Amino acid sequence: MLYASQLRTENYWEYGIIANNILDGKGYSFNFTDQDLNFLNETYPSALMPPGYVFFILPFLLIKDIVFRNFLVFLIQIGLQILAIWFSYQMLLEKWGKLAALICLVLLCFLPDLIFACISIGPTVWFQFLLTMILWFYRKNGKTSWLVLGLLAGILILMRSESIIIVAAIAVLHFKRSGLKFTFLFGSVVLLFLFPWVYRNFKVLGIGRISNNVGINFYRGNNAGEIGDWPQGFDKTYYLLRSKPETFEVKYDKYAFDRSITYIKSNPERWIWTLPEKLFRFVVIDWPDVRTHQVLYWFPWFICLIFGFIGIKLGGIILKEELIILLLFTTVMVVFFPQIRYQTMIKFFFLPFSGIGLAHFFNYSNEMLKSKEI
Repeated sequence: MLYASQLRTENYWEYGIIANNILDGKGYSFNFTDQDLNFLNETYPSALMPPGYVFFILPFLLIKDIVFRNFLVFLIQIGLQILAIWFSYQMLLEKWGKLAALICLVLLCFLPDLIFACISIGPTVWFQFLLTMILWFYRKNGKTSWLVLGLLAGILILMRSESIIIVAAIAVLHFKRSGLKFTFLFGSVVLLFLFPWVYRNFKVLGIGRISNNVGINFYRGNNAGEIGDWPQGFDKTYYLLRSKPETFEVKYDKYAFDRSITYIKSNPERWIWTLPEKLFRFVVIDWPDVRTHQVLYWFPWFICLIFGFIGIKLGGIILKEELIILLLFTTVMVVFFPQIRYQTMIKFFFLPFSGIGLAHFFNYSNEMLKSKEI
């Protein structure tokens, strides 16, 4: 907290803007910006971000002392990640053994981007904690209540909307293992938990969805410019959509999606070549982001990556749930667009494989040394 100078930050990104608008009596809304990207007082009804992290951060904004406020937020996030690390350690200890679990424990505790995730604003740590808890309870072989799993899954989706595909995969796995009744009850709890938010969006925005950023994020990964570019704004179409704030977000999201589809149809070969680039930037290193140039970031990750693939070959069947999560999340990033924080988010579930690979390497090295001694 002290080293990263985050204790004095007032930048809570979209989450803080929406939360402040709620406190100001403007409802769940977001602000328009001018051409210099300065936020204006004019707002529009929003579902830009799902409400999970917004509602987490909201009560802390009532605390006027910024340092104390951030200290509490980061302290909770540190606690959540410590819990996630402990449960991850316990699962790998049971599934593979002590050496792999200890190596994974060290990696989870000391990789710089995982540490920084605790002391930055965003749902990364919540994603890691909730998904770890879902895996933990899922592996209780049916002893866990479908109610607990359903609530955890519902909160996870409201923290990160793309998590819905992971929850769907877990439901399929549950169906194969526990049958229709458990899966139906689990799915019903998830749907009931999401219903108030989806219903609100239907009533206010005219469309029942979890978040209004699918089109924008799709455009950012599939456009005529660079990967990560935002849709063009402040043109005639933008101002026409902006003239009706109550429908702006839904129509602008559709506008961005339609522009992206038009680009793909017009440039299929160029678009196809961006897919392996996005895969490399997500899995290996997002080099255009200067933060990835630091040796403390890329060197340990390259080691983890090499041994992680070995670990997948050795333990992919044992940790099939983690492998499914990695494959699904990677697919989403290739379809949309990669960012360093997305890699940090999912890296937590890759490191158990790195632990397995490194443990195998150490055991093999020890055996070789003993054979030479003999």
